[in-house]
Amino acid sequence: MSSQPLTKPPAASLSPSINPATDKFVPPDEWRVRCSVRHLSPHTKLEYTALNNDLIRCLTEAPTPDFVLFFLVGWELYEFVRPADYTVALVQEMFEVRKKWPTQTRILVLNKDYPRYERMADNFRKRRFDAAARDETMAFMPVFDCYKTLSNTSQMVVRGGLNMDLYSGISAASSHAFTHMQSTKSILDFLIAIVARDPVIYDHSAVTALVTLTIAWNVLGMTKREAKLSCQAALLHDVERNCAHLFKPSVADRISLAAIKEVKQLQETTGAGFHPVVLSTMGQYREKFTGGGFPGTIFGSSEERGSGGIDRTARIVAIACAFSECLLKRQEKHALSLSTIFGIIQERAKADFDPEIVAAFIGAANSNEIRKANKKSESEDQDS
Repeated sequence: MSSQPLTKPPAASLSPSINPATDKFVPPDEWRVRCSVRHLSPHTKLEYTALNNDLIRCLTEAPTPDFVLFFLVGWELYEFVRPADYTVALVQEMFEVRKKWPTQTRILVLNKDYPRYERMADNFRKRRFDAAARDETMAFMPVFDCYKTLSNTSQMVVRGGLNMDLYSGISAASSHAFTHMQSTKSILDFLIAIVARDPVIYDHSAVTALVTLTIAWNVLGMTKREAKLSCQAALLHDVERNCAHLFKPSVADRISLAAIKEVKQLQETTGAGFHPVVLSTMGQYREKFTGGGFPGTIFGSSEERGSGGIDRTARIVAIACAFSECLLKRQEKHALSLSTIFGIIQERAKADFDPEIVAAFIGAANSNEIRKANKKSESEDQDS
């Protein structure tokens, strides 16, 4: 990087340029003047960790980072913010470009610096939770404990990719969330009052996993093993959304084909015991109950249509994923109410979702019952 101090560039240089011929983001000339630029390769990219979008806002509100922030455009890597030159304006500049060009850009740190970022993000998330909860912190703490564990695990996908540590982490997080499971009402109240109030602590995979576990265990009365496997599947359902190391854009109405391939390779090379329900859920949760989803090969329920129907866990995850996405929707800058979210899901249930599961979920929304597991058995804990 040049020896000149980093300051906010002129306003004109902040606007992303569009090359009409290629429709690609063209970095401002000012970036090349003040930033050291190198070309990243498939090999050297392994030296960096891409930061998950859900928590990078901590970089604007935490103490000055003591590590370098890199900005990746295509395969060009810009040494964008050094500790001595840190300003909120520079970080905000990265955010704005990243938001406008999500498939062509990434914010990275060196692998050795990721633990520092992780501590910053954890402290940031805790401060934001406390601020959002206000006087209700203690009442929500049991649910937050489950949510935080699931969210920390979803971040492992970003940190290290798909490996044995990830498999172990997902299994442990699902077991922890199950063991500390709360009532349906408590969980929904937490998500609406806390997570939906502050998008910074929102984690799509964590919300989806928590709602999936709620439906599977509290609402449908599935076995302990089935509920935990459903939670595992939910944590991985949309892995490319969080899996920044793949350097591939996610598509909202498509499944993660590359991630499914990676999970299969992980099983073959390491023996990681991801249960078949995890892979089937990853492959089916974008199918529509009445047909026409993606990949578009099955519809209805597997209980009625066999291999031509959608597995129950995938049908649950589809609903939980939609609920999670609704948490970030806004009306006049306020989070949607639970009744509004349920209305959206009910409308979509006419084509997309299993209407019986939707009806059962909505019907149990006010239940304060905390379902307790029976004495665990060897068979029920297998593969969980």
